[in-house]
Amino acid sequence: MNIIIDENSNVSSEIQSFLMAAAEKAVSDEGLDPSLVEISLTVVSEEEIHELNRMYRDTDRVTDVLSFPQYDDLSDVDNDEVIALGDVVICDAVAHRQAEEYGHSYEREFVYLFVHSVLHLLGYDHMEADEKREMRAREEEIMNSIGLTRGFTPAEDADLFQELMRRAEEASANSYAPYSGLHVGAALLAEDGSIYTGVNIENASYGATLCAERSAVACAVSDGCRKFKAIAVYSPDGKASPCGICRQVLLEFGGDIKVIQKGDNGGLHVTSVAELLPEGFVL
Repeated sequence: MNIIIDENSNVSSEIQSFLMAAAEKAVSDEGLDPSLVEISLTVVSEEEIHELNRMYRDTDRVTDVLSFPQYDDLSDVDNDEVIALGDVVICDAVAHRQAEEYGHSYEREFVYLFVHSVLHLLGYDHMEADEKREMRAREEEIMNSIGLTRGFTPAEDADLFQELMRRAEEASANSYAPYSGLHVGAALLAEDGSIYTGVNIENASYGATLCAERSAVACAVSDGCRKFKAIAVYSPDGKASPCGICRQVLLEFGGDIKVIQKGDNGGLHVTSVAELLPEGFVL
């Protein structure tokens, strides 16, 4: 396997070893001989990838990664000769930003973007729902095989996080908040993909008030769910963040549950229960 890295691209030896293992897995699974395959990798700035998008995709925006396949159909490839599979272009600044936003390392984010792009070079796409499921499954398989087990990955989960926030916002309309005037909705993602919503239900005896997060947890647990991946919290009346009791309730089901809130810049702020409640009480 030969990954040709542009001389101006600063890629650590640790990341390079992950890239090599991932690429070998990806191409060998497609019946190609890794020893004959070449992939070009270039790391660029936001300005550079913006210009590449304008030039080659007629898209006026910054993206995290671009793929330039050499072959339209891999059945035409001669597996006895060197196969220049194509070019991968990764935007370093976006990789750093997405790693922080999604709560995992820059190394993992960079390798994931590379894997995503290599699969494009191999003919995978995600325009249709069935194509997307197949490509995501391959990404997860490859990342797991090299020891970078699945967390949340932007290409897949940016849409999912937005959907959770949309469901939380939709739920907030049913909030019962006659005392505080702070209407809150929550959307809880179970491990099996089910989404449970909840709202805050206030009471004249303030201690009897039920927060949106605990309301969603109660619905999910009543339905038999015990494992959760993420929860989005939304209020149209101001910033919504889980209170201490809600953090403790969520911790009961896992400190790695992602907590999604509206960010100050209008985007999404993603953290984890463990980060919100360090050294939380467990038995």
